Amino acid sequence: MSRISVANKLNYAKIHGYHFILDAAIDRTRSGHWSKIVTLHSAMHTRPDIEWFWWLDLDAFILEKHIDIYEQVIKKYQWGLDKKYNITKDILVSEDCSGPNSFNAGSFLIRNSQWSKNAMRTVYEHQYWMRHYTNEEQDVMFWLYTNHDDWKRQVQIFPMRLANSFPGTPCGETHRVQYQNGDMVVHYAGYGGRLPRIWPGELEKWRKKGKLLDETEMDIFVK
Repeated sequence: MSRISVANKLNYAKIHGYHFILDAAIDRTRSGHWSKIVTLHSAMHTRPDIEWFWWLDLDAFILEKHIDIYEQVIKKYQWGLDKKYNITKDILVSEDCSGPNSFNAGSFLIRNSQWSKNAMRTVYEHQYWMRHYTNEEQDVMFWLYTNHDDWKRQVQIFPMRLANSFPGTPCGETHRVQYQNGDMVVHYAGYGGRLPRIWPGELEKWRKKGKLLDETEMDIFVK
């Protein structure tokens, strides 16, 4: 599954002329969820030429590769929806099952700015993460958003199905959460140890629909 996910994202980057960054940054003192924070913080320092980064979890797949993430999310949401803050946002993050006042860090975009660099460091260094949070880095980010005005000002939440649809209905309202034909991304969030067992069937389903491992992705995959 990991190789298919990498091939899927690399193919998407090639189609749209984007850079694909595969960084195996690992902090063995924490779960793998925290690797995204380390990776993004590092990438923002080493790639000052990149304005926006799109983080997409390994268990998330781009099914509609013709859709440009810039047009789909950044262009629409980088100025936010709240007229109270007429400034450019630094983080655009998908909502989660609980609705517009929640978010899922499996698919989010972050601007390469000093605020974003500081934000990733703040998330990583939050000293109470182990004792207080179930979803780790995601819950820390949401706590900061809930309790700090600068996070409210710099973060914009966007609808799940724009770039983070869930298969089936693990939570939330079906029409708002569940993947429907034409959605850009399907994200197997919350499947954990069950995913390897169901993945062969899921892959075959998407292959038959022409969504995964088409000719171009297969060429990348076999290499």
